[in-house]
Amino acid sequence: MPILFAFVLMVVAVLAAPALADPPKDIDHYLCYRVTAYDGPAGIQVKLRDQFGQMVAHAAKPELLCNPVDKNGEGIQDPAAHLLCYSLTDVEDDPGERKVVTETQFGKTTLTVEGMRNLCLPASKQLAR
Repeated sequence: MPILFAFVLMVVAVLAAPALADPPKDIDHYLCYRVTAYDGPAGIQVKLRDQFGQMVAHAAKPELLCNPVDKNGEGIQDPAAHLLCYSLTDVEDDPGERKVVTETQFGKTTLTVEGMRNLCLPASKQLAR
């Protein structure tokens, strides 16, 4: 009887787990490049709040520049929308380790997420000569 009870509890837990929504289809895929030189401000304090909590950090310097990319012929929604991702330092109130389940075009996976690393800002971009 205990084995049957445990099995029933597992089935109920699986059925009660919220289903993942389909991945968003109206945003672009991004290809990110490492930034090696930067001549702008650094160490800007930012107050952040997301689904994991509230925190304060410093946006040290850009680490990645992300361009919208056409993956497997799926097109680009907004060719002018870029991301500039800053490394974060001096993080206060980091919410710590947590587990999340994600679903992308590559499949569903469970991730262990810990420590904030980057803050990505919308950016405009032009090629310098």
